[in-house]
Amino acid sequence: MLDNNLNESLNIEINKTTYSLNPNSFEEIELKTGNYNFLSYTNNNDTIQNTSININDIGIINASNTRYILWTDIFCEEEDYGKYKSKLNLQDTVLVDGLEFINIDFKFLNNPFIKKNWDIGLNEKMPDSTTLGKEDNFKIISKIYRPKDIKKEFNYLGDIDFTDLTEEEIINVLENR
Repeated sequence: MLDNNLNESLNIEINKTTYSLNPNSFEEIELKTGNYNFLSYTNNNDTIQNTSININDIGIINASNTRYILWTDIFCEEEDYGKYKSKLNLQDTVLVDGLEFINIDFKFLNNPFIKKNWDIGLNEKMPDSTTLGKEDNFKIISKIYRPKDIKKEFNYLGDIDFTDLTEEEIINVLENR
């Protein structure tokens, strides 16, 4: 997946093949295993990246040179969470664009090529629950996010004061976030 995580268009050259990506868009491409010359630049010819990448599996080509977040969580019976949480790399506080995330397993990825090591991709939703197998007591699931998407996942709405809003106005804010 060739991904543009910026609010502006990007042009990408991979071994002289050019791709154009609109703001906040992606394109699925097929590349054989190997080393590639990789250049990404804006329509104003501002270079974002000029490097070589080694494609050795499926993954994301980080055209915008931004960081992605891998969230790993454990699914189990609520009363068993304490027993299995040690399987996660929980961090007390993690900052993403100035927002605090508490007691969470986040890993930041910002390489030009990010090899797939997640269960759920960028354009899929993290499940609220999962079915455990008959012999399973827990299941670990990971999902990769763009920073703006992780804010939505955790319902960060910014500095909105709901005090003087009607119920209809609150619903409108939540639906249009």
